[in-house]
Amino acid sequence: MLRSTRAWLLRDLEVLRPVFDRMRVEGPDFLQNNAALADEIEGQLKKAGTAIDKAQTLTTKYRTRLSGLCESAVAGQKMPSMSEGKSLRAGAGVSD
Repeated sequence: MLRSTRAWLLRDLEVLRPVFDRMRVEGPDFLQNNAALADEIEGQLKKAGTAIDKAQTLTTKYRTRLSGLCESAVAGQKMPSMSEGKSLRAGAGVSD
């Protein structure tokens, strides 16, 4: 059994050498520091995911709005003036 694992042992020690070196330099609690950093990164990724979802929702809303404006222009309808447009948007709860 020992003869068959001898090559593996050297390979495993080479793979683990950076971990052992880092543990020697940073102390035995470096893994806890890495876990805390991973939790922080995960939180930031969740925030980024939420921001992306909101951006997609807003893009869909504006695409629909732009499509409606284009259709009304093609149909030859009169476009609302700036003051009418602002009052319509204010009534709809849309801000600039």
